[in-house]
Amino acid sequence: RRVHGFADPRRIVGALKGVHAEHGWLWPPVSGRLELVLKGLEKARGQIAVQERAQGVRVDRPRRQPVSAAMLRSWVDQHPMRADDLFVRNTAVLLVGFRALLRGKELRDLRLEDVHFEGGGRCTVVKRLHKTDTTGRSQIRVTMDAVLNDKACPVRALQRWLGARQRWVVAQQERRGSGFQDEHFVFPTLEGARAGRQLSEDAVSKIVKELALKTRGSSEGFSGHCLRYGGATAMLLAGKSDSEIMLVGGWTSDAFRRYLHGEALVAEGLSAAMLTVGPLR
Repeated sequence: RRVHGFADPRRIVGALKGVHAEHGWLWPPVSGRLELVLKGLEKARGQIAVQERAQGVRVDRPRRQPVSAAMLRSWVDQHPMRADDLFVRNTAVLLVGFRALLRGKELRDLRLEDVHFEGGGRCTVVKRLHKTDTTGRSQIRVTMDAVLNDKACPVRALQRWLGARQRWVVAQQERRGSGFQDEHFVFPTLEGARAGRQLSEDAVSKIVKELALKTRGSSEGFSGHCLRYGGATAMLLAGKSDSEIMLVGGWTSDAFRRYLHGEALVAEGLSAAMLTVGPLR
């Protein structure tokens, strides 16, 4: 994101650290110089902001953009025959995150034991809450219903990925032997020294940005959180009540409305309704 004419330096450093961690690369030792540079840039930015406020200058920041059903359908339609592990995993990340209103951290932390397939084409995902919850709950169960004959069905996408994931694990074990460790996350890192380990939150954002770039021509304003943002908006456009959106998203107040232009919610036909709404504006 650009603030006052230049990119936020700490976000750049955070992204670089995430890439290093994902590939198992050694992060340069901290000598204190990097922190001094960051503080200097932040101080300069703060001084610019004070001057602009005094002069009545308005600073436009990129507006957060929601992922839409149209974007997800376009993503799937652009690659009808693609079946490599990376694409299958990323497609499941996008569709499940959108349907279950997951934060990037919740997608990152989703474990194999958190996914339960049930009769009637339903799948329950247990998402672990990261923010303070006044109800005292530490997790929420979200039930996703399958959308028959739809390539953008989140349940089918997850089933497809878990099948590919199992084959990928066997191939890695044969190739790397004891050097490979599967940490049983639903969406693991697939390449590099961290293969089999937890996917980073920055990697989730990168997947969403790739979706936006390929379906809208620009990734400006998009991040991993935009799946949750777009899913909540799609539920509203699909005619769901505030209480239903709060149950799926884990909100305890109507704070979720800042996103919008029983414990397990079994929503009959909700996946289809969310996927049939038009572009979000």
